[in-house]
Amino acid sequence: MPSSGSAEKRPADTGSAATGSGRGRPPTTLEGALGWAAAVRGARGDLVAAVGAGLDATGVTSATVAFPEVGDTYVVVVVQAVPGLGKIGARRRLAALGIDEFAAISSLTPAVLGELLVPGDRAIPNDGPTT
Repeated sequence: MPSSGSAEKRPADTGSAATGSGRGRPPTTLEGALGWAAAVRGARGDLVAAVGAGLDATGVTSATVAFPEVGDTYVVVVVQAVPGLGKIGARRRLAALGIDEFAAISSLTPAVLGELLVPGDRAIPNDGPTT
C-alpha cells in the first residue's frame, strides 16, 4: 500500500488510448483495456531491465516522459534492479536518502535518481566465462 509520502496520480493526457500506447485514459472495452494493461506492464518491465543493464537517471526520466504510466512505478522496484544492490541494498539506500520506497519514480528529480542508480558494491562485472 502506498504511504502518505507517495506522489498523487497525474491526470490522464489526451493521447490515443485505443492503440494501447499507454497514453491517455485506459480504454473502455475489455480488449482495449487488456491491451493497454499489457503495454503498461511491458514498459515497466523494460524499464526495470534497462536499469539492470546500466540505464542512467536521464534514461529513466526520458522513459517516464515517453510512457507516463511508467512514472507511477514504485521507486523500490526500480532501485532493486540496480546491479549489486538487490532488495535489501535498495531499501537501505532509499532509507539512507530518506526516500519513501513506495514513492512514484516520476516524483524524484534527476539528481536524486542519479544517486539511487549507482551500482552497488556487490556488482559483478560481466566479462564472460572465467575458465
